[in-house]
Amino acid sequence: MSYNAPQINFALQLVIMVILFGSLVFKQKKKFALHGIATFLAVVLNAFSFVWLMVPTFTSSQPLVLDYSWKIISLIHGVLGIIAEALGIFLLAAWALERSAKGCFKRKNLMRVTFALWFVALVLGILLYTVLYGIITL
Repeated sequence: MSYNAPQINFALQLVIMVILFGSLVFKQKKKFALHGIATFLAVVLNAFSFVWLMVPTFTSSQPLVLDYSWKIISLIHGVLGIIAEALGIFLLAAWALERSAKGCFKRKNLMRVTFALWFVALVLGILLYTVLYGIITL
């Protein structure tokens, strides 16, 4: 893993955040195909980030510098992120198999839950990043 992997991942997560908030704008404007495409891009980028950047960072010795409470926060971040990613993949698969947008509307509550889980995982990830890399000290 590259020394810059955490920084690359941090930047990528911010890009994913912009894409997901953009997808919400598409949804508000009833541009559902663009909403789906943007969400697809965000889920794919996040899967890439998870496999090639987050897992190696998590399994490296870096998390060993965290005290017990931060390790718990790190674990919560990881579990919420995995659940959000799995739900995102499920929702995209269901979207791809739909013949009309009506099926997507039936899953809007699950979409909201998925977004909320992802957002909490993102906030925890940003907090962990700032603590691990000395940006803030708590």
